[in-house]
Amino acid sequence: MKKIYYQSRKAETNNGGFSVSRNGDCGKRLAAGEILPFFCFRHLKKWGSEVYYTEVIKMKPDEKCVSVCGLYCGACPAFPDECHGCLSDFVRDVCKVCKNGFRKCAAEHQITRCSECPEFPCERLKKFSRGPIIDGICNHADVIPDLQYIKNHGVEQYLLCQAEKYTCSQCGERLTWFNCSKHKCR
Repeated sequence: MKKIYYQSRKAETNNGGFSVSRNGDCGKRLAAGEILPFFCFRHLKKWGSEVYYTEVIKMKPDEKCVSVCGLYCGACPAFPDECHGCLSDFVRDVCKVCKNGFRKCAAEHQITRCSECPEFPCERLKKFSRGPIIDGICNHADVIPDLQYIKNHGVEQYLLCQAEKYTCSQCGERLTWFNCSKHKCR
């Protein structure tokens, strides 16, 4: 079953609101004119006599999907249902905790990403780049070269490269770290 992602437009009404259910949460009542956040909606309900419309869009990774440690969150199997990227407001609990300490270290150094640090690449990052190996794949392996690329070319150029790398050239589906070589078109 393919999920559809929505971005709402302002409601054209004088009063009332509409109710949404997102990712299994209870519905939230929104005031007229309020813009819905960027989530996967299971259904939208009309509230009263409101007139509103919703535009179906494809959620695209942005710079919040370029993590502190250099991982490309847009290739994570949890994106976008469970997380919108390490630097977003909608982050998986395991990423918020960041057992490797990158988020805390970046805050202490007052930087956004490890590539901005004078100690780059540090021993912590080198160790992180060697594991874990899941199904024969180490999705951390490219963090140092990727951060170096960001340092040399910028986040926007990096995002373009990653979007191309993690999009099937035949069907256009988003790929994850773990299904690139096993994708149905390959």
